[in-house]
Amino acid sequence: RPQVGGRILALHPDFEPGGHIPAGETILQIEPDEYILAVTAAEAEVAKARASIELEKGRRVVAREELDILQGSVKVDAASQALALRKPQLRQVQAELGVAENLLQRAQLDIRRTELRLPYDVQVLERARVSGEVVAARELVGRVTRADEYWVELRVQPGLLNRLTAR
Repeated sequence: RPQVGGRILALHPDFEPGGHIPAGETILQIEPDEYILAVTAAEAEVAKARASIELEKGRRVVAREELDILQGSVKVDAASQALALRKPQLRQVQAELGVAENLLQRAQLDIRRTELRLPYDVQVLERARVSGEVVAARELVGRVTRADEYWVELRVQPGLLNRLTAR
């Protein structure tokens, strides 16, 4: 089951019932085009948020100078001074940068998820999809089982248990 959806670009040549696929090899490749576009858009949002921070820092410098000029003629309490120095606005654009960076990380993660690999050897039990088909995230494309470990269950008469040895 792929973690992202899209058109199946390629399947491993041994992704057939009875096929053996070594650990780490790409079993399934989802077309990454829309995910690449999402990364590009997220990178632009990060750049935009960083530019907003720089602009806000510049506005703070101007606000500080204006407040210094008015220092003797106007009384300003702490809350008003924070507003005048644009502290909430700076926190807001910094938060927007955090959101943009998270979206970028998510888009990069989705690109990595367009290649389905497993960290162990597998034996293919069933294939439910072929190249060119569009699949949704978590949709079944086939069934595999681990080929490096097996669970064996035996039914043995109690009188024969002494004949079994573990190796």
